[in-house]
Amino acid sequence: MAHESVSRRTYIVVFAALMVLLTASAWVAQYSFGEWNLVVAVGISVAKTALIMLFFMHLIHASRLTRLIALGGLLWFGFLIILTFSDYGTRGWRSDALPEYHERAVDRATDRMSLPITR
Repeated sequence: MAHESVSRRTYIVVFAALMVLLTASAWVAQYSFGEWNLVVAVGISVAKTALIMLFFMHLIHASRLTRLIALGGLLWFGFLIILTFSDYGTRGWRSDALPEYHERAVDRATDRMSLPITR
């Protein structure tokens, strides 16, 4: 199977685009966009990921099967991220029980510390 060669100019243009996106990421991190912070940061990250996958991993010239496998890996990663954020987002649903548990734990710890030392 013959591979198409990618010109040096293409690599330089992609590298320059990645540097611009890196600068944009750093700039976005310095300013507050309210609820759009995550959307903007993830958008820039997706653009960088697409450039890397297409040009440096040579998916732009790959077979359909290779693209399908890469897409499957990307979807699986997205699924794991969604599960992680759903777990993180539901951690506070029992926040009413946490202060009582914390107070009991502190009381037990202070009881242990206030025991008299006997020899």
